Amino acid sequence: MKHLLSVALATLLSLPALAGEPNSPFSLRAEPLDARTILVRLDIPQGHAVYANKVQLELPSGWTLQSRTEPSVEDDPVAGREYLWRSRAEVVIVGPAGSALPEAINVVLQGCSEQAQICFPPERQRVPVGP
Repeated sequence: MKHLLSVALATLLSLPALAGEPNSPFSLRAEPLDARTILVRLDIPQGHAVYANKVQLELPSGWTLQSRTEPSVEDDPVAGREYLWRSRAEVVIVGPAGSALPEAINVVLQGCSEQAQICFPPERQRVPVGP
């Protein structure tokens, strides 16, 4: 199974990223915790996984990563060591003193469906910051 995911991932990495992937099984939210702290939450359906090294947050100038959910480590016979998130991943980002909350955070991610034995092309999501 993991071998099939590695082959599918290698094939799909050569495809162009799809903007606004409408059929993405992955759900993102960005919730303000206070005036300069945002929790970005990635919900991952059962039977799916997201590659931690394929997730990028495009942060506003001066904003930094404070903490994140640690991914699980899995050994793949073809791809080697993989770092995966399953069910949920959370990231906390913090802005500099006096900064305003951004309207949105851009996130690029790539994941796979283990049930269907396919990997999705990399996708970009614009995540509004709000309750």
